[in-house]
Formats: sequence, C-alpha cells, structure tokens
Amino acid sequence: MPLISLGFFARGFIAIGFSGVGVITIAQFGIGFISLTQFGIGFFALAQFAAGYFTVGQFSLGVIAALGAKAVGFVAMGASPSGYYTLGGVGISDLPAALMLAGDQVRANPFPFRIWSAAWGALAAFVFLRRRVIAYPMSLMDFLRPLLRHSNAVVRLRATGSLDDQHRLAGIVREDPTERVRVKALGMIADQALLREIAGTGYGATERRLAVERIDDEGFLASMALKEKNPKVAEAIMERVGDEDLLMEIAEGAAFMNVRFMALKKMKQPDRSHIEAMARGADDVQLFHILSDFLDDAVLMDIAMTSPCMPVAEAAVARIRNPDQDFLCRLAMESSRWQVADDAVNRITDQDIIERIIQTGAHPGARIAALHRCERKGLIVEASRSDADGEVRRAAKKRLGEIHPLYYSLKLEIRCPHCSQPVFVNGAVATLKCGSCLSAITLADRFWKAVAGAPLGISQSQSLMGLVAEKGLREPVCRECGEGLETDDVASGSDGEIRCGRCGTAHRSMPLPRWLAWSKHAEQLFCVEREGDESEDARRRLQTTTVAVSCIKCGAPLEITPETPRNAFCTYCNTLQYLPDPLWLSIHPVKIKRPWYIRCNYRERGRLPSLK
Repeated sequence: MPLISLGFFARGFIAIGFSGVGVITIAQFGIGFISLTQFGIGFFALAQFAAGYFTVGQFSLGVIAALGAKAVGFVAMGASPSGYYTLGGVGISDLPAALMLAGDQVRANPFPFRIWSAAWGALAAFVFLRRRVIAYPMSLMDFLRPLLRHSNAVVRLRATGSLDDQHRLAGIVREDPTERVRVKALGMIADQALLREIAGTGYGATERRLAVERIDDEGFLASMALKEKNPKVAEAIMERVGDEDLLMEIAEGAAFMNVRFMALKKMKQPDRSHIEAMARGADDVQLFHILSDFLDDAVLMDIAMTSPCMPVAEAAVARIRNPDQDFLCRLAMESSRWQVADDAVNRITDQDIIERIIQTGAHPGARIAALHRCERKGLIVEASRSDADGEVRRAAKKRLGEIHPLYYSLKLEIRCPHCSQPVFVNGAVATLKCGSCLSAITLADRFWKAVAGAPLGISQSQSLMGLVAEKGLREPVCRECGEGLETDDVASGSDGEIRCGRCGTAHRSMPLPRWLAWSKHAEQLFCVEREGDESEDARRRLQTTTVAVSCIKCGAPLEITPETPRNAFCTYCNTLQYLPDPLWLSIHPVKIKRPWYIRCNYRERGRLPSLK
C-alpha cells in the first residue's frame, strides 16, 4: 500500500480523492480508520453522514459514541440523540463540555458501557484478524473455520504459503481438493523422506511427478521405475536417473515396456554383452528396434537366422546397415519362414542372386519375392511356364505385366514461322524443313521440354509456333496395315529398322538423341523420321531422280531436282519459270502427319499421374 494516494479512487495509507479507502481517508465518499468525508465509514468518522465506532456528523451513527444533529449511538449527543446514554441540546461547539457530561453519565452506571464496548471491541479485533478471510466469497461457517479449511481455494493457497511445518504441508498435498494448493504445498516440502512417500502410491499423478522431480536418491527412483505404470511419472523418473548401471537395470527389469524404452534411449555407453543378450531374447519388436542401434551387422545377421520370434527376425533383417548379398541369399533360401525370406529378398540388389533364388529350390515365398524384384524378362517368362508351384507361376505372369514397357504415342504439328503453313513433326529432330516455303525451322530445347511435360490428350501452345500435341499411351502399330509391331525386345540404343509381321513395311528404330529432354526412363524411338529426312513417301520417289523440262521462252532444257526452287530460272535466257503443281508435287509430295513412339521402361508409370 502506498503512503499517499491521490485520485478519483484513491487507495493508500493516506487516501485523498473523490472516493477513497485507507487508514486516513479524506474524500467525498470514503472508508478508513479515520475518515474525513461527506459520506464516510470509519473507526473514527467525521462526516456529514457518518457511521462507525466513534462518529461526528450532521447525521451520525456510532456504535460506541455519536455526536450530531441527529445522533444514534450507545452514547449519543446532539440536538435529538437516541441511545442508552443520551445528552440532548448539544452542538459541535459544546463538544468538550458534552464529553465531560457524557463521562459523568457513564461513570454513574459503567457496567452496560463496559459490556457493550468490550463486545464490539472483540468483534473489531476478530474482524481485523480475519480480514484475509472476509476479503473473498465465503459461507457463514468459513468465518469460523481455520484458514486451511476455508472453502475458497485462494484463502487456503495464501494460508499454505505461510506454513513451514513439513508434515502439515504433506497433509495438504494428500487432502486438499484443489490441485494448485497441493502443488504449492509440495513445492515447500524439502524433507526427502516425505518426498519419497508422496512419490509412492496413494497420491495424485501430478503430485507424484513433482515429488519425483525433487528427489535426489537415484536408487530409490530406479526402484520406482521397475514397477511404475503412469507414463508421466515414469518420464519424470527417467529424467532424474543418469547412472548407466541403474539405467541398464531398468532396461532389463522394468515391468512396462515404455519405461524400458526410455532407459535404453538415455543410455550413452551401455554394456554390449547385456544389450546383445536382451536383443537375442527379445519378443517385442519396438524394444528390439531400440536395442538394434547398439548392435553391429554380424549380431543382427545372427539374430535374423536364429531368433525364435519371427517379427524380431524380420526387424533384424531390416536393421542390417550394410547387408551382405550372399548372406541375404542364404537367408532367403534356407529360412523356413517365408516372411523372413521375403524381407531378405527385398534387400537384395544383385540381379544374379535374384536369378539364383528363382532358379533353385528355395521356399515358394522366397521365389515369389525374388520374382517381384527381377527385371530379366526371359527368366520371368520361363518361371511363368515351367515352375512347379502354381503360386510362383501366377506371380511370374503378374510380374510380366508389371515390367511391360510403357509407350508414348505422339502426333505433333506446328505453324511455319515464315509462311504460317502447317508443318508436321514426325520424329525427334532439332531442325526440319517447311514443305511449303522450304525454310529451315529450329526446334529449341524448350519446345521438346514442353512436349515432354504436355498432358495426355490434345494440348496447344501458341507461344511455341502454335504447337498442337496429341499425346497418348499406345504401343507402336504399322502405318500401312495397323498391325502391332514387335518392339518390346528391341535392344535399347540400337539403330535400324523393324518390319511389320503382316505386310513387311519397314519402320525406323533409333536411340533417343542426347539433347531430347524426356524422362530418365525413356529407352528407344520407333516409327520416326531422322533429322534431314523427307517423309517416307517422298523418300521412295525422290532418291536421285532428275526431271527434264523445256524453257517456256527459248525451249532450252531445264534440269529439275528436289533442291530446285519452285520459281526456277532458265540457265540460257534467264527467264523465270514457275513449276506447275503436278510437277512440283511429284518431287515434293504432301507430308502426312503420322504417329511416332517413345518406349520407356515400366518405372515410367510412376510419372503418369503428373501428366493427367
């Protein structure tokens, strides 16, 4: 409380303002031990309207004595007083004489005054001593109860803060209904024996956890950890235990698995022999996962071979850091538990070992797992036809479908930037010639990146020479008869021709150019035109053909070749000749838009969702 407080609502030892509360209060409305106000309440009150033990005012109500025009009190003095002892016709100027006369009345009959004053004095002392109680909401009985039994938790909390008796504080921790009061009491307990008692059973989880956080005896905490069920209490215990031997004891003997996990995670340099023994006898996969962090590959491989618990054996296979391929092969072929064999096969990367497992008499489950990893089509075909186990044969047929190549079919069309006529792109080329104006057109890298990233279906791009891309998923077919072409087994990177099995038409097969921005799974191109090639129809007609035509002016012969422009000059009379349509089209047939294909391996299927 400040010494002096000034303001609209003043609170201080000396409170001065419109309204105030203090020991000495000077205000319009005020409460204080000494109150000088217009409307006031105080032990000593001087006001126009005053109430208190000793009051002076125009209207005065005093428990002991009152002086005023209208005074009511046990001793009342004023113009029209009311009380046990009264003295009328007295004004404020007659106060000294009035007090003397009132004193004479009291001395003449002192017993009522003494009883009355003693009772009200006792009440004032009682209220003063219980001031912390009456400051909060309470019941009638709370006025008589001890502070530690008050119904208001704030009162009990403040009372607890003044205690230093450790056993009484422990009783509050055990019995108080409000958690913050219990926590306050617990925070004031320093006796380790009491803290150990609270940390045991019979108390709430919060109190037990807080008690654990203040216990220094690691041995006691370790003994608690061996049987602790509550996860929060267990976590608090493990935060306090740091001795490696105690942690190992907890890891080996704790009744609850989570406590053992926490002990293992906290150990920095555990005894390897203990850890290995625990791992070999483990029947819980989660526990084994933590133990495996401390085991080398040799121990993990031995556990994978010998553990009687199949989930642990599977986990051991998965936790081997640098798996030996021969060991995995032996495990896959010798294990009688197909789940373990399956896990071993899934970690094999050597295709020769995969082939060995498929071809030998390994467990059918191991052979099926190996087929799922195999990429050699011939071996899978053989297994699908000749394996003695029906499940293996079905798995081989399924694998054939999984590794079947994926083909993109493409039909591309652009507008010539020189004459705006349509130009067909029938292959992966960097440059091509417009069939209308014979201008060279360059297809930049960003053109092919746009084609590679184009969605399936028909898409257009005006910024790329009006590109119209028709992109689908279809295997190569003959351009003449529509028969499917045998392209699955064409070696990647080969350059040559494949022929239709029905009509014998030849189709070009070639590797992808290095500059073609396609996916990493692309392998081979089919039914394409090379850079500089004319269409297939033109190639058959032109070859080295030369056509003789006479000049329309001088009659001299003109030699016409595929390189001759349509506006040709006579070499004799220099007359401009315009080649007629039949002649021009016989040399430069109309180019046809045809589909061409890109073969990708089966992993390309993972990229398809981004193209839809």
